[in-house]
Amino acid sequence: MVGITVFLLLGVTIGGYPLQQKANATKAYSVQDTTITFRRNVLPILKNNCMPCHFPGGTVYARYPFEEYKTVFALRKRLHTRLKSGVLDIVNTWIASGAMEK
Repeated sequence: MVGITVFLLLGVTIGGYPLQQKANATKAYSVQDTTITFRRNVLPILKNNCMPCHFPGGTVYARYPFEEYKTVFALRKRLHTRLKSGVLDIVNTWIASGAMEK
């Protein structure tokens, strides 16, 4: 272990890259997270399709504030009533995959 520490301090390279740069270079090739979440995917859909009624100032905002995860989670199986098929597929996938918040 001491030998490895000494080499790191001296700037050992692997494949022509210093160890620190090599670690950062591999991050550029990592697989993108495709998990559908409320904050990243569902909330923007709701903002585009359910505004203004379910958002601040809307007629049903007090009862059903769609900016809150807990409200949308509770209503998740009834969201299909006003959404079009393209965005509905994303919402249904979110529900089927466990309705994650973040």
